[in-house]
Amino acid sequence: MEAVAPVSFPALNSATKELRASGDPDVMSLWAGTEHHRARALPVAELMATLATELSAAQG
Repeated sequence: MEAVAPVSFPALNSATKELRASGDPDVMSLWAGTEHHRARALPVAELMATLATELSAAQG
């Protein structure tokens, strides 16, 4: 994972305006915000299992 955030929201929002207008879900914008460094590089099944375990633990 990249440790440095991509271009900030206003600039990236303007740059991707036409992509969003196309309505094509394959090119939609997904924003990580200021917590991009917490993204996890692992298979989705493993991520979902981990998140379920963490949620269960947080709920007590």
